[in-house]
Amino acid sequence: MASFGAQLFWMIALGLTLGYFSHYIYLKYSVPIWLSLALSTAGAVLMGVLAHLLVFGLPLMYALLGSVIFLFVGNLFLSQEE
Repeated sequence: MASFGAQLFWMIALGLTLGYFSHYIYLKYSVPIWLSLALSTAGAVLMGVLAHLLVFGLPLMYALLGSVIFLFVGNLFLSQEE
């Protein structure tokens, strides 16, 4: 089993990667790139750490799910057409 530090690194990397790609998927309907990166990283770290603390299995899967949820909600309520 990987250490918590390694899992935290991959949660942050996962959040940054998903935030970067989601900005280009939504194109002109997306939030600014810095907000997309911040939302996805916050979602990944929050859900991943919560899953690790509650001793759920596969905390990186929960990090992925949290990142997608934060990005969806952020793009739903904060996006503006340019």
